[in-house]
Amino acid sequence: CEIAGIDRAALNDCIHKGHYTCAPTVKGNRREFTKGQIITLCVFAQLVQMDTRPSDAGKFAVEVDEALNRCPSLSSMVIVPALPGAKVLEWDAAIPKLCNDDGEFLTYTVVPLSRIRAHVERAFNLNS
Repeated sequence: CEIAGIDRAALNDCIHKGHYTCAPTVKGNRREFTKGQIITLCVFAQLVQMDTRPSDAGKFAVEVDEALNRCPSLSSMVIVPALPGAKVLEWDAAIPKLCNDDGEFLTYTVVPLSRIRAHVERAFNLNS
């Protein structure tokens, strides 16, 4: 929780309400997060801090987690809430201007996974 910048009680509340389903199960009285799970948690925490509803942030987090499992070195992703199903796009190139069928620009969030990964690595090195 500390590395991701999310309050433990707030995270437990999101888990209890079913908003954040990427958390590992409790062992004893604590959750043991892997580095990859902390990256996903960081994305979730940042989305919630940007006023994304926790239920939506949790859906995005699942897609981020699945993408990282497919491609652990993925450097960035784009979250596009306006696309059907609130799509998360895997993206390792320049971000294009995203438009809907009417040519209107869509709002999106770029998730800098490489920076988040570096932050998590530094935190793990300090704690070991």
